[in-house]
Amino acid sequence: MTYVYRDERQFTANVQTGKAFTRDIRISANRGSHVQRGLITSYGPGVITAQAVSRTNNGGTGAVVNFELSASGAVTQVNVTNGGSGYNVAPTITATIGTGLSLQAEVIDGVLVGATVINGGSGYTSSSVITISGATYTNVGSALTIAPGAEVAFNFNIISPNDFWNINVSATTPTPATCMLIGERFTDTAIGGNT
Repeated sequence: MTYVYRDERQFTANVQTGKAFTRDIRISANRGSHVQRGLITSYGPGVITAQAVSRTNNGGTGAVVNFELSASGAVTQVNVTNGGSGYNVAPTITATIGTGLSLQAEVIDGVLVGATVINGGSGYTSSSVITISGATYTNVGSALTIAPGAEVAFNFNIISPNDFWNINVSATTPTPATCMLIGERFTDTAIGGNT
């Protein structure tokens, strides 16, 4: 991971056939953190295909619940001991050990306030590990073709730590390429391929 305090970050890659590389781009919670745009240049001989994927994590943090269980290990009630904050949509509540559990969480003003048991499942115990996971929305942009010697720009809108983008790049034949990211106080992490 690279944490960037300056305005630009450039990386190079030899894009291999059938081995797309991906960069994960995020900002921090610090004031002024942002990413404005990225420029990808192909140096040939192959044609590069690049696609930007935006994601928004509406997860929230800090919620804690416990279960009341029947003799068969079915969940009969969900008790919220800490509602947490920042839940823009209802999170998913799951647990280990047992099977079949289905719950509908309820959120008010970003706080988890309860959960309705749709299906209590079976086999859950006091040792079951409960996980509360927020939803992530994904928006896949159009795939852009970059001819040898050409450059294409991506305009980002990363202004919240909950927003992040992946740039996925592939090529018809092994092709050198560069990408410049323009912003301030952001992270740029390779999560696949040759970078």
